Amino acid sequence: MAWSFQHVRRLGLFIFCLSLFAGTAILLTVNPHGLFQWRELHREYHELMRKNQAFEQENRLLYQEITRLRNDPKVIEHLAREELGLVREDELIIYFTPPEEHKEGNTKQ
Repeated sequence: MAWSFQHVRRLGLFIFCLSLFAGTAILLTVNPHGLFQWRELHREYHELMRKNQAFEQENRLLYQEITRLRNDPKVIEHLAREELGLVREDELIIYFTPPEEHKEGNTKQ
């Protein structure tokens, strides 16, 4: 069987394509910048997207809180009372001291 130019050309093209495919597969799996790094970057991308969504949600909640602090007098009053200890002019503050604990041998009458 004699090889014609057409057969040799097809065989050469087949070997070239097979070599190209094998080389690409080896580079993707063995090369440190290949498939394994792509998978790691893909995982890192999804992790960053998840964190980004969490930060966006937190920003929305903080924006809502800022809006309430700027516009809602009840919220402002509540914070002034709880955090700063402020009272209205017509209110009276009564402080209670805790009763002393009863100790053995110490009797107060």
